[in-house]
Amino acid sequence: MDINNVTIVGGTHGNELSGIYVVKYLQSQPQILEKYDLDIQFLLANEQAIKKNVRYVDQDLNRQFSLELLSQSIQNIEANRARQINQLIGTQAKQQTDFIIDLHTTTTNMGLTLVINQDSVFHRKLVAYIQQELPEVNIFFEPTEQTEDNFLLSIAKYSGLLIEVGPIAQGTLKQEVYEQTLSAVFACLKFIKLYKEDIQIPLPKSVCAYQFIQKIPFMLNEQNEIVGMIHQDFDSQDYQPLEQGDPIFKTLDGQDICFENNYDQIGMLTACFINEAAYYDKKDAFSLMKKIELEIS
Repeated sequence: MDINNVTIVGGTHGNELSGIYVVKYLQSQPQILEKYDLDIQFLLANEQAIKKNVRYVDQDLNRQFSLELLSQSIQNIEANRARQINQLIGTQAKQQTDFIIDLHTTTTNMGLTLVINQDSVFHRKLVAYIQQELPEVNIFFEPTEQTEDNFLLSIAKYSGLLIEVGPIAQGTLKQEVYEQTLSAVFACLKFIKLYKEDIQIPLPKSVCAYQFIQKIPFMLNEQNEIVGMIHQDFDSQDYQPLEQGDPIFKTLDGQDICFENNYDQIGMLTACFINEAAYYDKKDAFSLMKKIELEIS
């Protein structure tokens, strides 16, 4: 895997300000990046949503990048922008970018999380290295066929890394979140440089990670209205053990709804994106995950 060109993306969601300001800062300080010996470019992805300080205008930009969707002629702001971005840096570009670092924030208590959608030795070593450099890192593992992946990352030659940091309110900046994002970007670029130069990096044989199982919806009535909220004992418990009988919802009339482990899974179950504000439009309450040991070889 020969990575020479890296694109750092902010503002895929227009109200996630940390990535936007990291991009603006790095653009203004090009000398900081010279030591990585990479062709680094920048992109503010959803400019119209950024101006309005909203996640998106018509639909989520970060769900528009599968080859199937890019080939369609849907006419709205995000669908059009996805096709433009693909022509700039993606599969239809004159020079397709090798790797994308996409910067995000979350309202949930996920800390510094690295999301990888490609299951390759390179991606495994990358997140293991960053976790070694930044021990607070959590790894969100969701292997997806790249041609079917609808994330912006998927249009790069070798996909990329999505950096997700929280908790932080939408449309705001927070020093800790900004600095964690910047540190993760630098660690990613450092690994790419070392890997490109074929420098042997001591890494553990495996790292703790969390593999996506499915999204769990809120309790809804026949009118598709939410009738149960995240239980206070479950809220903010991202990456903590989730066991049979644990309360996860509280109905509007005060009843506890508990977790039923109907999943044929061995090992610890957990959750993340618990009560994510951005997912209320889809009525998604949290992502169910399985704790795994991710082999690094």
